Amino acid sequence: MSQIQGSQHYFQIIFNPTSAAELAAMPKDLQLEILGEFKGAVAGRQEGFAELARGRESLQRYRLGNYRIYFEPHELGVVVHRILSRNTVKDFFF
Repeated sequence: MSQIQGSQHYFQIIFNPTSAAELAAMPKDLQLEILGEFKGAVAGRQEGFAELARGRESLQRYRLGNYRIYFEPHELGVVVHRILSRNTVKDFFF
């Protein structure tokens, strides 16, 4: 894991109960692929990111192949709110 500059803390990807359940429902190899690519992308801030505002809430979205990861920055890393398949009604309304 990459360290946050000037700190003894490590970068963390924190899952809320909904996103943890969505991830757990996926095959293990897909879970590892999503986590590996997402962690590297967040650290390097690669392409595929967008900011979405919904009322007072502001979330980041990362496009990863056929999936969309919705998250927000946190002092320890990021909090993942949803992991949705692209082109689904849930993804459109989230």
